[in-house]
Amino acid sequence: MQEWSSQLDTPQLLKLMSEGSASELSELQHKANQLITQLEQQLQQQVTDPLLQQWLRASAYATYAVALRIQDFRSGLRDVNAAQQLADSVRVFAPASEPHLLLLADSAVRAAEAGQRGEALVAGDSQELRVQQLVRAVALRYGEPRDLNLLTQLAGAVTASLSPHWLGLTDLDGQMGLQGLLTAVAAAQQTGSSSTAAAAGTAARQQQQEQQHGSSS
Repeated sequence: MQEWSSQLDTPQLLKLMSEGSASELSELQHKANQLITQLEQQLQQQVTDPLLQQWLRASAYATYAVALRIQDFRSGLRDVNAAQQLADSVRVFAPASEPHLLLLADSAVRAAEAGQRGEALVAGDSQELRVQQLVRAVALRYGEPRDLNLLTQLAGAVTASLSPHWLGLTDLDGQMGLQGLLTAVAAAQQTGSSSTAAAAGTAARQQQQEQQHGSSS
């Protein structure tokens, strides 16, 4: 599993998305889901310690991330549980790290979006709980001030400064084209495209070409 996921880095995945290669994305998603299913079956059959199960899932973080990012992109919907699932894995080996904060922030936003759509979260889960998890992670990383409001503001400032971010990815220098890709996906959703991934990929590719043309002229 690790060998497979290591062969596909983030820029390669984003390039496939921006180029609208639906067949390749489908194949990657199928392979990632297949590996995940095999791992989950082995965990259920051979590992009884919940903590050890968490560590083994965390060791396969890259494969889970590939599967969830492709699912998110191809469906055109921000799955309410995707970011939380990845955040739970990162918490095992890198609590309060930058990726952990990003994923928790993404998770809280997705919960808010689900609420706006009238979707109910599973029992025991809520937007407020996810925000609390983010605030606790910020406190663990930067220290816990006496003023809780200040801590909440800090959580918001930290995540805003790391925008754009998507399922743990950041692209502050714009080299990966993440901002253009997310903008294209949002535009495709607003126009009600029947093929969000293809439309977003085409729009992102056109945007990249325009940027390249502008920089060369």
